[in-house]
Amino acid sequence: MNSMLSCPYCTDLHTNLGRVAGLESSNSLNSCSGSIKVVEKLLASDPTLLSISKYSLAFHTSSGPPSTTFANDLVEGVGSGARADAVTSLCWFIRWGGHGGNTLNDFYRRLGRGDVMNKQFVFGAAFAIWYTPLFAIIVGVSKLLSIFPSGSPKPVSQLLGVVLGTVASAWIVPVGILGALFS
Repeated sequence: MNSMLSCPYCTDLHTNLGRVAGLESSNSLNSCSGSIKVVEKLLASDPTLLSISKYSLAFHTSSGPPSTTFANDLVEGVGSGARADAVTSLCWFIRWGGHGGNTLNDFYRRLGRGDVMNKQFVFGAAFAIWYTPLFAIIVGVSKLLSIFPSGSPKPVSQLLGVVLGTVASAWIVPVGILGALFS
């Protein structure tokens, strides 16, 4: 899904995470450009992962949660309730991350061109002040992962998921709380 958002932070991090988890060609997963057929071929042996991947792909090719067909397939694959909700939440989280990385890159490109006399600059500056440390951590973790051996034990991947989710949440949750308070 990272390739669909064209976020270099996401693509680099998830390519390294895939390699550490043992994917032989994690670059090919990032270059599949949203092809459901590619996803089906790669995950045909695992119906649960296939349903999650198809739902995620449909989520990121639409402007939010996909059609009921994909939602029904997801529920059939992972069950209803908390697991299906977790997949949807993760899709929103990944979408936020990709848009966040692209927003930072756009701000720094504008700053480099001296394009600072507009309303977008104020938002971009506030966004950059808040989120640059998080994306710096993402870059650092990605560089660190590039030296990890391929096919690390499953607990390593699980621990990385918990740590990365917790770190990212430290930046997202306060903004969500502010949004809820002022909406």
